[in-house]
Amino acid sequence: MWHNSWFWRTTNQKEIDYIEEGDGQTQAFEFKWNPSVKYKAPKQALRKLSG
Repeated sequence: MWHNSWFWRTTNQKEIDYIEEGDGQTQAFEFKWNPSVKYKAPKQALRKLSG
C-alpha cells in the first residue's frame, strides 16, 4: 500500500510534523518530546487538510 507523506509549516513557524495521505484519508500527526505539553493544531492547517 502506497501513501504520500509530508510535513506542513507556515512562514510564522506553525507546523504539523507528519501528514500522511492514502486510501482516501488524510491523517496529521504532531510529535512532542515532553508529554505535558498541550498541542493545538494551527487553524490554517485544519482548513487546508479538510478541503
